[in-house]
Amino acid sequence: MKNFSADPHYPYAYAEASRRHLSQVFVNDRQPLQLIGPSPLYDNSEYTILEPVGMQLSDLLDNSFFFDFAEQALYVKMAPEPGWFSIEVGVRAFALRIVNAHDVVIRGLKCRHNRHAAMQGSLAHIIASERITVENCKFELADFRPFDNQVEKLRRPRLRYVLERQHRPRNGV
Repeated sequence: MKNFSADPHYPYAYAEASRRHLSQVFVNDRQPLQLIGPSPLYDNSEYTILEPVGMQLSDLLDNSFFFDFAEQALYVKMAPEPGWFSIEVGVRAFALRIVNAHDVVIRGLKCRHNRHAAMQGSLAHIIASERITVENCKFELADFRPFDNQVEKLRRPRLRYVLERQHRPRNGV
């Protein structure tokens, strides 16, 4: 897991093994598995909607996964045998990140899966850029939201971008 957790956007966020996590596991291209144990991102307080299912490895249910922080190991339970399926996980914060750019056109890009260090990170991200066109792209299965942009309030750059014919599900699933 260490090699996969080296994210250039968050170099120190996963330096300690105890901070590395997996929040999503998908089987056969689209089927999500149920996370067992508390969410690594959300505190599950009284104001948080996510209710943990189980707490430890012994609580694995069919079509679920458990990530052991101490061992940095992923456990999957599914019938008939997990090795028979294609299993996907997201280990990077961003699949696409555009920062301080201008006059960029992106067409036909497909991005999916991420594992964000922040609670509300996005799969694709545009920051302080101008005249960015993103068309016929697909952003799916995001950890929190598929697409985002930020404008720095102090510099107030002019941010204009075009999103056309995008497949952007509301919750990323």
